[in-house]
Amino acid sequence: MLFDAYAEESLNGIGHVVQDIEDVAQYTEGLRARLSELFASTHSRFGASFSVPPEGYFQVEGHFGLVRANLLYANEGSGTFGRVVLRKHTLDEQGRDAWPEIWAFRILKDGDVWESDSGPALYNERNTPNEHTCVAVRRLVESIVLSAMKPR
Repeated sequence: MLFDAYAEESLNGIGHVVQDIEDVAQYTEGLRARLSELFASTHSRFGASFSVPPEGYFQVEGHFGLVRANLLYANEGSGTFGRVVLRKHTLDEQGRDAWPEIWAFRILKDGDVWESDSGPALYNERNTPNEHTCVAVRRLVESIVLSAMKPR
């Protein structure tokens, strides 16, 4: 396999990786706490329980099965971000455990929380007023539940 050289703007976009990851980690911790609160308050609506396993970002379990989320750090040349990837437990054709990806969303180093891999931004974890943050995170919870309910 042949690989191309990176463009200058991609190389310049790497930035201060350690500081960027620390910033993203701070925002992801705040977001995880908000998600936990909202899943608890919507349990009677969705029947889904939220927990933080020893490894992984979070997991959600309900009538639709088990979904695990992992946090990965990445950089596409425009800056470092956290990518939360959701995987749903299922069985493959041979009856073995499988964890296919079902959805992902992003947290950028500036605090923007994207609704998916491509956006749009739902809110900014750093400077959005609480009343707007609650509405935005509720939309994220609903998106997580909807992606988990789809058959795979």
